[in-house]
Amino acid sequence: EEPPTIEPPFVYGWVPASELRDTMVGLLQAVSSPGAMERIIATPVGPLPGATFARCVAFDGLVHGWDLATATGVRFEVPDEVVDDVAAFAHQALAPAMRDGDTFKDEVAPADGATPIQRLAAFSGRAA
Repeated sequence: EEPPTIEPPFVYGWVPASELRDTMVGLLQAVSSPGAMERIIATPVGPLPGATFARCVAFDGLVHGWDLATATGVRFEVPDEVVDDVAAFAHQALAPAMRDGDTFKDEVAPADGATPIQRLAAFSGRAA
């Protein structure tokens, strides 16, 4: 018999783990529902096709995941192919006007030998 899985009650110290899991399951169900990529989504930056919004969510999630991992000293391993696909989108979608210091900072040079996720973080204005 396998031991029971014990989940912490909170993620990041304050987000209820069950609420986060339910939200992520809901997000996965939404993006995989029929027509999701063609549907127009109302977003804070205006209406976007579902496919574009899904890529924005992936970009945001990877960069903030890197932020959290870096701040807490935890390894953040994402397959290079995933990061490369998200980075290709980000380089196309992130307009210079978005680098206002609030939405995004100016791109920084990645360290020599930076991993794909570190290069994506540097592109988004994060310094390692």
